[in-house]
Amino acid sequence: GGTQSSSVVVEGYRQLLGVTVDGYIRGADIFIDTNENFIADSNEFSTTSDNDGTFNIRYDDGTLISLNGIDLDTNTSLQNFLISHNSH
Repeated sequence: GGTQSSSVVVEGYRQLLGVTVDGYIRGADIFIDTNENFIADSNEFSTTSDNDGTFNIRYDDGTLISLNGIDLDTNTSLQNFLISHNSH
């Protein structure tokens, strides 16, 4: 006989699933702005919206920002177009 032991570390986090819309917006920069400067800083979670405007991002306390992108209905570039939502 002998003894054996093992351990497992599980790290979990919440995901935030959403859709960015003013008409659906593809290619938008999506990020959680934790310091309220409206800039996607390197320490903040970020992603890009899919072709149908959907996104999946790691949750954090702060303001959810959608910036730029392309309106799917009109194919118009939305440069400097910002949508925000408090994710607290």
